[in-house]
Amino acid sequence: MHALLARTVPIYWGSDTVGLDFNPAAFIQCRDEKDFDDVIRRVQTLDQNDEAFLAMLNQPAFAEGALEKMSTRRLAAFLQNIFDQPLETARRRPRYGSTRVYEKNMRRLLEAPGSVKGAARSVRDLFRSARSRFK
Repeated sequence: MHALLARTVPIYWGSDTVGLDFNPAAFIQCRDEKDFDDVIRRVQTLDQNDEAFLAMLNQPAFAEGALEKMSTRRLAAFLQNIFDQPLETARRRPRYGSTRVYEKNMRRLLEAPGSVKGAARSVRDLFRSARSRFK
Protein backbone atom coordinates (compact mmCIF):
# COMPACT_ATOMS: atom_id res chain seq x y z
CA MET A 1 0.00 0.00 0.00
CA HIS A 2 2.80 2.44 0.84
CA ALA A 3 4.37 2.03 -2.60
CA LEU A 4 1.02 2.74 -4.27
CA LEU A 5 0.55 5.87 -2.16
CA ALA A 6 4.06 6.98 -3.12
CA ARG A 7 3.11 6.57 -6.81
CA THR A 8 5.64 3.83 -7.47
CA VAL A 9 5.19 0.32 -8.84
CA PRO A 10 5.22 -2.11 -5.91
CA ILE A 11 7.23 -5.31 -6.14
CA TYR A 12 5.29 -7.73 -3.97
CA TRP A 13 6.22 -11.15 -2.65
CA GLY A 14 3.52 -12.28 -0.29
CA SER A 15 0.09 -13.82 -0.17
CA ASP A 16 -1.34 -15.31 -3.35
CA THR A 17 -4.68 -13.72 -2.44
CA VAL A 18 -3.40 -10.14 -2.72
CA GLY A 19 -5.31 -9.82 -5.99
CA LEU A 20 -8.60 -10.01 -4.10
CA ASP A 21 -7.93 -6.58 -2.61
CA PHE A 22 -5.35 -4.98 -4.89
CA ASN A 23 -5.33 -4.71 -8.67
CA PRO A 24 -2.75 -7.24 -9.99
CA ALA A 25 -2.12 -4.95 -12.97
CA ALA A 26 -0.85 -2.23 -10.58
CA PHE A 27 2.12 -4.13 -9.13
CA ILE A 28 4.67 -6.84 -9.80
CA GLN A 29 3.69 -10.06 -8.03
CA CYS A 30 6.93 -12.04 -7.64
CA ARG A 31 5.02 -15.29 -7.18
CA ASP A 32 3.61 -14.93 -10.70
CA GLU A 33 7.08 -15.15 -12.20
CA LYS A 34 8.97 -18.40 -12.85
CA ASP A 35 12.02 -17.27 -10.86
CA PHE A 36 13.62 -14.14 -9.49
CA ASP A 37 15.51 -13.54 -12.75
CA ASP A 38 12.11 -13.06 -14.41
CA VAL A 39 11.20 -10.50 -11.76
CA ILE A 40 14.42 -8.62 -12.50
CA ARG A 41 13.70 -8.75 -16.25
CA ARG A 42 10.20 -7.40 -15.64
CA VAL A 43 11.60 -4.50 -13.62
CA GLN A 44 14.17 -3.80 -16.33
CA THR A 45 11.43 -3.84 -18.98
CA LEU A 46 9.39 -1.31 -17.04
CA ASP A 47 12.49 0.80 -16.47
CA GLN A 48 13.27 0.90 -20.19
CA ASN A 49 9.68 1.31 -21.44
CA ASP A 50 8.05 4.49 -20.17
CA GLU A 51 4.72 3.62 -21.76
CA ALA A 52 4.52 0.25 -19.98
CA PHE A 53 5.70 1.80 -16.71
CA LEU A 54 3.11 4.59 -16.86
CA ALA A 55 0.38 2.12 -17.82
CA MET A 56 1.12 0.08 -14.68
CA LEU A 57 1.58 3.17 -12.52
CA ASN A 58 -1.80 4.57 -13.59
CA GLN A 59 -3.77 1.40 -12.91
CA PRO A 60 -6.41 1.64 -10.16
CA ALA A 61 -4.84 0.47 -6.89
CA PHE A 62 -7.76 -1.68 -5.75
CA ALA A 63 -9.21 -4.76 -7.40
CA GLU A 64 -12.66 -4.39 -8.92
CA GLY A 65 -15.25 -4.55 -6.15
CA ALA A 66 -12.67 -4.36 -3.34
CA LEU A 67 -13.69 -0.89 -2.18
CA GLU A 68 -17.32 -1.92 -1.96
CA LYS A 69 -16.27 -4.65 0.47
CA MET A 70 -14.64 -2.02 2.67
CA SER A 71 -17.79 -0.31 3.91
CA THR A 72 -17.80 1.87 7.01
CA ARG A 73 -20.12 -0.59 8.75
CA ARG A 74 -17.76 -3.52 8.08
CA LEU A 75 -14.76 -1.51 9.26
CA ALA A 76 -16.60 -0.48 12.44
CA ALA A 77 -17.57 -4.11 13.11
CA PHE A 78 -13.97 -5.21 12.53
CA LEU A 79 -12.60 -2.62 14.96
CA GLN A 80 -15.33 -3.27 17.52
CA ASN A 81 -14.42 -6.96 17.45
CA ILE A 82 -10.81 -6.05 18.25
CA PHE A 83 -11.68 -3.61 21.06
CA ASP A 84 -14.16 -6.00 22.66
CA GLN A 85 -11.47 -8.69 23.08
CA PRO A 86 -9.01 -9.00 25.95
CA LEU A 87 -5.71 -7.31 25.03
CA GLU A 88 -3.75 -10.54 24.48
CA THR A 89 -6.48 -11.97 22.24
CA ALA A 90 -6.73 -8.76 20.21
CA ARG A 91 -2.99 -8.67 19.59
CA ARG A 92 -2.38 -8.41 15.84
CA ARG A 93 1.38 -8.19 15.67
CA PRO A 94 3.16 -11.35 14.60
CA ARG A 95 5.12 -13.20 17.25
CA TYR A 96 7.77 -14.32 14.77
CA GLY A 97 10.22 -12.81 12.33
CA SER A 98 11.88 -9.46 12.86
CA THR A 99 8.96 -7.84 14.70
CA ARG A 100 10.09 -9.09 18.11
CA VAL A 101 13.69 -8.05 17.46
CA TYR A 102 12.53 -4.59 16.36
CA GLU A 103 10.37 -4.17 19.47
CA LYS A 104 13.18 -5.36 21.75
CA ASN A 105 15.63 -2.91 20.14
CA MET A 106 13.13 -0.04 20.42
CA ARG A 107 12.53 -0.81 24.11
CA ARG A 108 16.28 -0.90 24.74
CA LEU A 109 16.72 2.37 22.86
CA LEU A 110 13.93 4.09 24.78
CA GLU A 111 15.10 2.81 28.18
CA ALA A 112 18.77 3.69 27.69
CA PRO A 113 20.25 6.65 29.57
CA GLY A 114 20.20 9.68 27.29
CA SER A 115 17.61 8.00 25.08
CA VAL A 116 15.02 9.66 22.90
CA LYS A 117 12.51 9.21 25.70
CA GLY A 118 14.96 10.82 28.13
CA ALA A 119 15.59 13.61 25.65
CA ALA A 120 11.85 14.14 25.28
CA ARG A 121 11.54 14.39 29.05
CA SER A 122 14.41 16.90 29.10
CA VAL A 123 12.77 19.01 26.40
CA ARG A 124 9.42 18.84 28.19
CA ASP A 125 11.03 19.86 31.51
CA LEU A 126 12.91 22.68 29.78
CA PHE A 127 9.68 23.90 28.16
CA ARG A 128 7.83 23.78 31.49
CA SER A 129 10.54 25.72 33.30
CA ALA A 130 10.72 28.32 30.51
CA ARG A 131 6.92 28.67 30.48
CA SER A 132 6.83 29.15 34.26
CA ARG A 133 9.25 32.06 33.97
CA PHE A 134 6.85 33.94 31.70
CA LYS A 135 3.73 33.59 33.86
